[in-house]
Amino acid sequence: MKDFPSPSFLLVVKAGHAGALALARIMRSWLETRRASAAILAADAPAEMLRAAAAGRSAVIVLGGDGTVVGVCRRLAGLGSAAPPYMGVNFGQVGFLAEVPPDGWEAWLERLLAGTLCARPRLCLAWEARGHAGVNGLAVNDVVVGRGSLARVLPVRVVVEDPDGEEHDLGWVRSDGMVISTPQGTSAYALSAHGALLHPDVRGLAVTPVSPFFKSFPAMVLPPDRGVRLETAPRAPFPAENAGRDEEGPLAVDAFLTVDGQEGFALAPGDAVTVRCLDAGLSQMTLPHDSYFGRLGERGFLRTGAC
Repeated sequence: MKDFPSPSFLLVVKAGHAGALALARIMRSWLETRRASAAILAADAPAEMLRAAAAGRSAVIVLGGDGTVVGVCRRLAGLGSAAPPYMGVNFGQVGFLAEVPPDGWEAWLERLLAGTLCARPRLCLAWEARGHAGVNGLAVNDVVVGRGSLARVLPVRVVVEDPDGEEHDLGWVRSDGMVISTPQGTSAYALSAHGALLHPDVRGLAVTPVSPFFKSFPAMVLPPDRGVRLETAPRAPFPAENAGRDEEGPLAVDAFLTVDGQEGFALAPGDAVTVRCLDAGLSQMTLPHDSYFGRLGERGFLRTGAC
């Protein structure tokens, strides 16, 4: 834990969850009896308010499910190196990122106050959509360029960018979408798309296609200093004598940019989304020993049995 004159915590509560709010109030009283201060804030507070409330705290404790943890962390990443470490108390269904059980929180807070938990750094993603969308931001789990409402494959050009500016064009991939993930985020959409699970301590960028046409593109892991550019197909000229096509070319497949499964932006033909690893100063408070594999089993990610 960072060295502060006295421990100070921000308790961020899943919006509208009465149980999480009730526990946050109990935690605040518990901390105050141990000469630590705590404030409570709803998870749907504006980003500026959350960052201001979190600045200078010993840690941020999020009471909610994995989605709440991801949303809070994405906004905390805006503090950069000043971001306090975070810890999640599970009020969701999976609880992979929120590993503290709501009926065993006292032991975790005792460790937190004693300084016996470890702050493990976590990568984020910095993304930028150029063209029609013209937006940018951060992601904690993943950035996805996927198809929209029409049930047809989406062509996406994949380009890997080296730190020295050299580009490697991997060609056009026809699939339901491309998922770019942090190691921590590989337990989300990338895993559903049959991508690899990366240990959250790995420094890398996971690239996973969603149902690639004829398995034309393998899932891969890139070094953290590489970038990935995903380009949507432009409208190609099409002869006027071909009936059933519009005047500008073949009907485009709807493409959407989705960030952490929580924010979405429509993409136009010819747009490009660039994604890079970012060390945004985020760190997760965990047990000193590696609890990752135990959590995989507890949350049903591993199915083991006798020989």
